Amino acid sequence: MSEQSPFRSTIEQMEDHEIVDRMKRGMFSDEARPVAEAILRERGIDSANPVIPDDPALKSVTPKIYRPWLVPATFAILAAGAAGRHIGAAIGGAIGAGLFAAVLALFGWWVGVKIALRVRKFSSKAVRFLILLLACVGWLFFCTAVGLLAQAGTGSVRT
Repeated sequence: MSEQSPFRSTIEQMEDHEIVDRMKRGMFSDEARPVAEAILRERGIDSANPVIPDDPALKSVTPKIYRPWLVPATFAILAAGAAGRHIGAAIGGAIGAGLFAAVLALFGWWVGVKIALRVRKFSSKAVRFLILLLACVGWLFFCTAVGLLAQAGTGSVRT
């Protein structure tokens, strides 16, 4: 009966979740219900206790909290701001400050990428956050110390 049913072609065109949803709500007629059950069995879904499979179109989009590109950007900004302008200003004035800040920003980006790739392996968000926070604070101290050493080395330390 189900092979020659006029409902078969219509039900076969439906997605699994549509068939299951209609069965649970009792939307199939007495003639169409056995056809729908047979189609579900063919698709590997238990028709006695059907479970609606995940519909990719209905999945909610959750925000991605960990943004790996933000780590290198932070390290680049810290390197350029804390050390680059001090070293460049001590060595070559305003033009040197800009150039050296750009060079140290690239170096900071590279260091940030390396750290982001390593931190990404941790599954716990709290552990990732703590490691990134400690790395940023450490990087800030390092860049500040390098900038102050550059100023001290050239005798341009301002007090």
